[in-house]
Amino acid sequence: QADLQRRWQYLAEAQRLSHSGTFGWKVHSGELVWSDETYKILGFARQMNPTLDLVFDRVHPDDRDRLQQLRDRATQNGMDLDVEHRILLPDGVIKHVHVVAHAGRDNSGNLEYAGVVTDITERKRADDEREALSRSLQESKARLEEAQSVAHVGYWDWDLETGEIIWSDETYRIFGFKPQDRRMDIETVSGLVHPDDREALYSTVDE
Repeated sequence: QADLQRRWQYLAEAQRLSHSGTFGWKVHSGELVWSDETYKILGFARQMNPTLDLVFDRVHPDDRDRLQQLRDRATQNGMDLDVEHRILLPDGVIKHVHVVAHAGRDNSGNLEYAGVVTDITERKRADDEREALSRSLQESKARLEEAQSVAHVGYWDWDLETGEIIWSDETYRIFGFKPQDRRMDIETVSGLVHPDDREALYSTVDE
């Protein structure tokens, strides 16, 4: 008994650390069984008797129709579930969850589900921040390229270890190439410099 209790404690701690809870759903009776972490993720008190109506009350309004259609299909054909959606808590906090459930049959042949719900809010927030940063960098690059085009000014970067030279699109245009038409290295660039200027330029580079 003590060993079994210790295993349950380990399981509860693992769920807490991974922000994942388990659940069971008997489709015929509508009975739901939740682990403690599932109650916590969905924002319900432990003494609350879980029902599908309570669950759908917590589903974000913009996701509710999609989840209800998925529930209807699941009850009809017993398909496995793998879905992400949002929940809206009474205090206005929005969480993102990932639900995975496997369909099976009990001893009487009735359809039932066993699954895991994971709070992925932090991961979604990090993904959104990365996407926003990427968009911002792309927009900044586009504005820089436009400014260079208007001013006929280009920039370049020279990797001293590999010898690769990176040009902006306008630098390519200044030298008469299509943007990003070819890879650049010091030998190629040297060939573009007027012979009368080459020695003075590259003696400075060597120094």
